[in-house]
Amino acid sequence: DLKHDPGAIVDIEFMVQYAVLGWAKTHASLSRWTDVMRLLDELGRLEVMKDDDVETLQKAYLAFRAATHDQWLGLIIDYPRLQHYREDVHRLWNEQMQTAS
Repeated sequence: DLKHDPGAIVDIEFMVQYAVLGWAKTHASLSRWTDVMRLLDELGRLEVMKDDDVETLQKAYLAFRAATHDQWLGLIIDYPRLQHYREDVHRLWNEQMQTAS
């Protein structure tokens, strides 16, 4: 599932919202945006997330969103490419959630 499987869209959105909730008290600029891409930009700018992690999550998010649109249109989806992103997101999920606990 492009949205709900481990390492997919929902995991990216959850990590971003979790970081926003955790840091908005000390970084009011996180309250300015509601979309994932700009929130990731801001999390990177504030050094809450590493630039490499922000870039990885943004590329994965865009790839999953594009694949979702392709799926709606009945186009062929490059699942091996998405699996690479899924693994990266899953790795970052484990890192972020271990740091949070």
